[in-house]
Amino acid sequence: MQRGINVNTSISTTSCREEAHRNNAFYRNVFVHQYEQAKQITRAEVIVAQPITEATEERLRNIVAKRTAGVVNLDVRIDPSLRAGFILQYDDNRMDASLRGKIERLRHQLRLPSRAQ
Repeated sequence: MQRGINVNTSISTTSCREEAHRNNAFYRNVFVHQYEQAKQITRAEVIVAQPITEATEERLRNIVAKRTAGVVNLDVRIDPSLRAGFILQYDDNRMDASLRGKIERLRHQLRLPSRAQ
């Protein structure tokens, strides 16, 4: 009798572990979201081309706090592709004041209408 690893069992066990991990992450995110809602905490993200000062972070946090009437957790992410400016996101709001965004909007405006025949 030959002994070996049952490939189907191995794959099944791995799939179960991956599924359990995804479920744990999902429930953790749901719990955090409900906690933040109950405590009136808004998660905001600012994406910048270059590092910003704490004073600038505080100004952005205050902008969001005035609009949401709650505590704001501000995450800062650096993305040099923005070239300059920032993108501020919170709840369902997004303010794109980046150079990359302005260039994209100009490109869109300058496109000639297509000629339907």
